Amino acid sequence: TYSGFEVDTYPAAEDKDCVSAVILKDDSVSTPEGVAIGDSRDKVVEAYGDGFKEENGSLVYEKDGMKLSFILQDDAVASIEYRSTVLDNQ
Repeated sequence: TYSGFEVDTYPAAEDKDCVSAVILKDDSVSTPEGVAIGDSRDKVVEAYGDGFKEENGSLVYEKDGMKLSFILQDDAVASIEYRSTVLDNQ
């Protein structure tokens, strides 16, 4: 856990860990496209497009074995999560 974000890992080999998730927790960190906690749903869609799935109040984008989820509360970003789908497929 770091200031503003958390990195989760899983053991992939005897001496190697892989990143399973990166969770942005406050507005001190943003995505490369400039979306941060507190931003509007409209800003997410403007930055990432309409190719998302709505799941339990979240906008979820999938690409290259990763899920990028924007958890919304009252149409504002409350949390942002990058998660690997590698473990989902095992």
